[in-house]
Amino acid sequence: MDRWDRVGRFAAYGAALALPPYLLIKVSWVVGSLLGLLPVGTGFGKAEWVVLNSASIGMAGIGITMALARPAARDA
Repeated sequence: MDRWDRVGRFAAYGAALALPPYLLIKVSWVVGSLLGLLPVGTGFGKAEWVVLNSASIGMAGIGITMALARPAARDA
């Protein structure tokens, strides 16, 4: 494995480790707001707010998946 492969692998694992805390906070925020524990905010209705936050939850999940799949895809 050359140097750039190690750098890429390190970056991929770093990204995969950085996203779960964000994902957990985002999911907790959405669930808390739907239960009425947290304010939704101004300028958005509940439906729009849920859609926007669900999109960012999906993007974080895709980021984790891509970061973890990268090393396996190169070995295949």
